[in-house]
Amino acid sequence: MLDVSKAENYVLSPVLAKYTGLYHIINPDCPRLGGLNISHLMAAVSVAFTVTCLACCPIGFYHWANDTTQLVLQMTAFTNFLLGCYKTVTIVRHSDDIRTLLDVTRIDFVSTDRQSFRALRECRAVSSTFIVWFAAFNYCVLLAWTLLPMVVNDKHVWVKNRDGTFSSYQLNPFNMFFLVSSDTYNRWHIAFHVVELLLGLCFALSLILFDTFMVIMCFSVTSQLKLIADSYENLGHAEIYDHGSGKKNAKACSKDLKSIIKKHQKVMG
Repeated sequence: MLDVSKAENYVLSPVLAKYTGLYHIINPDCPRLGGLNISHLMAAVSVAFTVTCLACCPIGFYHWANDTTQLVLQMTAFTNFLLGCYKTVTIVRHSDDIRTLLDVTRIDFVSTDRQSFRALRECRAVSSTFIVWFAAFNYCVLLAWTLLPMVVNDKHVWVKNRDGTFSSYQLNPFNMFFLVSSDTYNRWHIAFHVVELLLGLCFALSLILFDTFMVIMCFSVTSQLKLIADSYENLGHAEIYDHGSGKKNAKACSKDLKSIIKKHQKVMG
C-alpha cells in the first residue's frame, strides 16, 4: 500500500495517486457507506450514469443510419464511453490486487544501493511529469470541448433521419441521442449540455485513473528489470577473494547470482 508519509520512496507519487483517485480506490481504510468503500460507490455511480446515458444510443444508430457522419460520431463516442466504464470496473474489481502490485513501485523493492535509488528517482520524476501532463491535457480537452458549443451558440447540427427528413439539433459536446424530439432537445439544450459534460467528465476520470496506473506500472517494472539486468552484467566482474587462500570465491558469486534471480522472480511474480 502506498504510504503518503514516505512519498519519496515510490516511483508513483502517493500524492498524485490521490489526485487521480487511485489511492482512494485501493485504500482499505477509505471511508465507508453502508459497509462499502465510498470511492467504489462513486465509481459505481459514474458507471451507472454512463450506461444509462448510453442506453438510448442503439436506437440512435437505427434512427440516424442514413447520416453516415453522425452515425460514425455516435458509434465512436459510444465505444469510447463503454471502454471508460470497462476501465473503471476493472480498477475497482481488482483494487486488492492493484494494492499488492504497487509494491513494485517502491524504490527499495529489489535494491538498496545508492545508484539504484538514483535511477529509480529519475524514473519517479519522469512518471510524475507524465501524470501531471496527461491529466492536465485530458481536463483541458474536456474543458475546450465543453466550451466550444457556447462559443458558437447559434450553431446547429443537421441530421438526416431514417425516413429521409432532416432534424436540427443545438450543438452540444457530443450531441448524444436521447429519446426526445429535436424541438425538446433544443429547448432544453442547456440541461443536455450538462448531462453530456458529466458524461465526458466520467470518461476523463476513468481514462486518467486506468491509463496512469498502467503507464506507471510499465515504468516501474522496466526500471526494476533494468537494474536487475545491470546486476547480471556486473556479476563476476568484481573480484571476490577468500582472505585465507587469496583465490576467487566462487561461492560468493553463486550467492550473488541466486540473489539476482530471486529479485527477478520478485519483480515478475
